[in-house]
Amino acid sequence: MRVGVDVKRDAVKTLAGRTSSPIHVVVASGEALPFRAGVFALVTTRVAIPYMNVPVALREAGRVLRADGQVWMMLHPLRIAALRILSDLRALRLKDVLYQTYAILNGVALHGLGKQFRFPFNRRRIESVQTLKGMARALAAAGFCDVQSERRSRGAGYEEADRTFGELFTVVARKGRSMTGQPR
Repeated sequence: MRVGVDVKRDAVKTLAGRTSSPIHVVVASGEALPFRAGVFALVTTRVAIPYMNVPVALREAGRVLRADGQVWMMLHPLRIAALRILSDLRALRLKDVLYQTYAILNGVALHGLGKQFRFPFNRRRIESVQTLKGMARALAAAGFCDVQSERRSRGAGYEEADRTFGELFTVVARKGRSMTGQPR
């Protein structure tokens, strides 16, 4: 069974209309998936994790995955946030500079502490810029092992975006436990 999930109803409708193969679509948060434990072999996310509480979302992905399931994530590079800050500074959009600075610092917190924080001026928002080391730590804490990553182009027609903002990176990990029940 293929399932698409998004927090926005319009995005779910768009997703349902884009695919030619059957897909069940659900409006839900990646931090609280409405599925039984252990039902999926693969969980994928295309640049959605940065807008979630990463440790919570990874635990949820692990919960809904089968014992040897995999998670595949596409994430954007730090360079995107840095360029947004420069652009916002030039345009004197100081609120946006503050927010992008928060997203970078929240990524640093995930990298170093394994924790994230909601935006202090709007507690409903959370965002972070990930590092590979931070994601590897968060994945291990959520019960994943065999973490692999690679830089990846956005694809044909996006060469200029890749040059300007940097290539995206993908992270793949397997849900797994050692014989002692501890994450590998």
